[in-house]
Amino acid sequence: MDKKVKLEQLNGKLVLPVPFKEDQVGQEYSVAENVDGTIIYTPINKKHVNIFESEEFKNHDFQADLKNPELMELKPVGKERLFDDGNI
Repeated sequence: MDKKVKLEQLNGKLVLPVPFKEDQVGQEYSVAENVDGTIIYTPINKKHVNIFESEEFKNHDFQADLKNPELMELKPVGKERLFDDGNI
């Protein structure tokens, strides 16, 4: 959707109007400006979850994973080997 908007000044700040949708009030955006002057507004997804900060990750037993035979490294048996020296 292309729409022409005009840069306005409001309370000492420059403002670009955006199309209004009731459910977008309060939405945060990341703003980037390209070398050619193009301004890109990208919505910030507040539902993003950093898996490394989750309780499941913090409480995970990585030492037990090292002992689990299903998680062990597999030896190549055929054409899986990419290099003869064993390095991938």
